Amino acid sequence: MNNPVQTTDGLGESAISALIAAQQAALFRFVLFISQDPSLAEDITQETLIIALDKLHRQGPEGDIGKWLRGIARNVFRRQKAKSRLLLMDEETLEMAEEFYLKRTGGTAEESPYMTALKKCLQLVDNKDREMLELRYTQNPGREALSQTLGISVPALESRMKRTKNQLKKCVEKRTASLNHG
Repeated sequence: MNNPVQTTDGLGESAISALIAAQQAALFRFVLFISQDPSLAEDITQETLIIALDKLHRQGPEGDIGKWLRGIARNVFRRQKAKSRLLLMDEETLEMAEEFYLKRTGGTAEESPYMTALKKCLQLVDNKDREMLELRYTQNPGREALSQTLGISVPALESRMKRTKNQLKKCVEKRTASLNHG
């Protein structure tokens, strides 16, 4: 990818604060990737940014700011999971997840080609199916509540959800095929 690594070399505190803010979306996507829980990802991202800004006053990051933020996020994630005694990933697995994430996204604040492809593919999805996905992934209601909102049965919802997700998967794979072979 052509996205340069954002470094802090020679920058002042306000410029580093701006870089941290610019990394927020990429950081959230990384945390969501490792946590698989949107609510937890939001909490961890916010805590990471607070810690990063606090550390900035004591000792700023050197080099790649995205890597520095992901390191803080990994530590926050580990602490959160240790509190709940549900640490599902050991250190080696977390490192592999980060490597996979970086390979797929380039690890920058820029939107990944996969997200760009997904947005384009979502535009091709039927309005009712797009509404279903939006409700499911923004409000996260249960299957019963979502089926009631849409006026369909739970089995019909599950079938429609599976069909729509498969359609999106094929579309994204088609649009990103060159990335997987290049």
